[in-house]
Amino acid sequence: MNKEAISELLMEEMQIAMGCTEPAALALAAARAAGVLDDEVRSIHALLSANIIKNAKAVSIPNSGGMRGIKASLVLGALGGDPAEGLAVFSHLAEGTPERAEKWLAEHEVELGLLEGEENLKIDVTLGGRKHVSRVVLEHHHNHISEVWLDGERVEFNPLAEQTVETDEPELTLNMIFDYVEGEIPQKVRDVLEEQIRCNMAIAEEGFKGGYGLDAGLTRRSFDQGVRSRAVSAAAAGSDARMAGSPLPVVINYGSGNQGITLSVPLLEYAREYNIPEEKVLRSLCLSNLLSLRVKRGMGKLSAFCGAVSAATAAVSSICYMLGGSREDVYRTMINTLGNTAGIVCDGAKSSCALKIVSALDSAFLAYELAQKGKYMVPGEGIIREDQEETLDLYAKLGLKGMQETDAVILKMMLAEE
Repeated sequence: MNKEAISELLMEEMQIAMGCTEPAALALAAARAAGVLDDEVRSIHALLSANIIKNAKAVSIPNSGGMRGIKASLVLGALGGDPAEGLAVFSHLAEGTPERAEKWLAEHEVELGLLEGEENLKIDVTLGGRKHVSRVVLEHHHNHISEVWLDGERVEFNPLAEQTVETDEPELTLNMIFDYVEGEIPQKVRDVLEEQIRCNMAIAEEGFKGGYGLDAGLTRRSFDQGVRSRAVSAAAAGSDARMAGSPLPVVINYGSGNQGITLSVPLLEYAREYNIPEEKVLRSLCLSNLLSLRVKRGMGKLSAFCGAVSAATAAVSSICYMLGGSREDVYRTMINTLGNTAGIVCDGAKSSCALKIVSALDSAFLAYELAQKGKYMVPGEGIIREDQEETLDLYAKLGLKGMQETDAVILKMMLAEE
């Protein structure tokens, strides 16, 4: 992958989102369908891939007055969402939308179905009106609408190029990443990195105000006031606020706000503590985004592999780099972390994601300290190989293939509650 391709990857994957990205994707699809329908919405039917159901089921929705879940996301998007806002669709709901959505849900039933055998990020929503029927298919990426239909006729078709599907993406190696970070970073990438700093630190501060979810970040901060504690607790606080419906935006990474928060906020806390020059901070943050993508891209956006692990791995490895660590130090920190926490599963987006962020970051900091002492996992331990890229590919394969059955069992358990 060349420099231009890496820049485009960052621009594509570092998007602004409000609230959890799966409810936002549902609302975006419904809003687009409503715009095409141009009619009173009388029925909503949605077919969803397993991980959309898993991750949209239990989180609160921003600017909704406390509404949560799949059906509420669809109705809010259909009745008052603006598709032009993308994954920030909840940022500008039409006035009175939550009240109208509550009334609609009291009078109508949203029909939901599971898309079996499909990739793990797909939404197929159909809206019925008085005279017309519209349908929108969103897939592969949280904001990629591939098909738009009106009254049985397809009016838009935007397929992704075959090579852009996650499991068949161009190679992104550690050396490519370091060469990019140490070269001339384009201004457009710098701009989005600076926006990530502003947005993600703001929601972390919001989480520290308390009253969000489990208040994991606020509680973790009470343990001690050292920089490590602040780094871990601030990331958890950002997740607390985000999953509980804070209207503050987040710059995400690979479709996940929690990953965007986890890979950025700890690094920024360390930068502030050690007065790191702005240029070094920006390059280190760029490294963190790319390292997280390197770990996660091979397993797809949604899987049973907890994204907090890849993000925490990237964050602390990039802190290592920012504080003067070598490329080898960075890799050893990555391997020590993945070799410990790669088994943490994703059982859906919810308030307790903040707890997994704490666990993943605490493990990553231990991994960093071990690496600094020259202690690290070696080939032959677990799935670690001599070749660095092969090792990272195996962890991706673990998330993509090895956890498929785990993902299916988790979903069955969650749906049994319904």
